[in-house]
Amino acid sequence: MRRLKILEDENARLKRNVPDLSLDRQILQEVVRKKRDQSALRLRIREIAMDRPRFGYLRVLVMLKREGWAVGKKRVYRLYRLDGLQLRMKVKRRKRISPKAIRLQLKTLRIWGIRQPA
Repeated sequence: MRRLKILEDENARLKRNVPDLSLDRQILQEVVRKKRDQSALRLRIREIAMDRPRFGYLRVLVMLKREGWAVGKKRVYRLYRLDGLQLRMKVKRRKRISPKAIRLQLKTLRIWGIRQPA
């Protein structure tokens, strides 16, 4: 929207200077909507993610910035997810308590339990 406003202001200035020159609003919107080519960036994100599978999008962002790419984390996140990349979640394993440990816990509870006087 900021770009559109700048272009409209520039268009108004040009209209004042040259009366027969005019820019159509549709042309201005096409200029604003024109997207930059992200294919090189997407390719580099995929390469980094394949080389280092334990890197998430934030670490990939750091690597890109070290290489000189001028990108933000929102764009890297969007492209990272667009390519179907994501870290696999580590499965937390339940700790199993051995029967011996259970018996030991019960024994200590019996020893240290409060006894009612008779």
